Amino acid sequence: MFGTTFDMIFLVICGILSVVFFLGKGDGVLRAFTSRELRDRKSGRTAEEERKYQFAIGIFLLVLALCSLMMFLVPSQITAIIELVVVIGGMIILFVYLKKKFPQ
Repeated sequence: MFGTTFDMIFLVICGILSVVFFLGKGDGVLRAFTSRELRDRKSGRTAEEERKYQFAIGIFLLVLALCSLMMFLVPSQITAIIELVVVIGGMIILFVYLKKKFPQ
């Protein structure tokens, strides 16, 4: 989108974060980017619910990483449009899933 260097850096960041979330170690990252109010609500989740929450975020980050890889390998206007559609679709699916599973 902004150049091959940006796409590669974004790919690495999203790839690393997706692995962190798949391993269930993303609690520190979530705490860093959530407000105190959301953190207090989150404390009511069980360990299994927290694992599912982190897994869903990990899948979304993996989709972002794959889109960035596609943009790195095939930089074109069509690829950028496809990436945009996939990312927006992934965000919608993630929000619907999180609202359904974690209605808090």
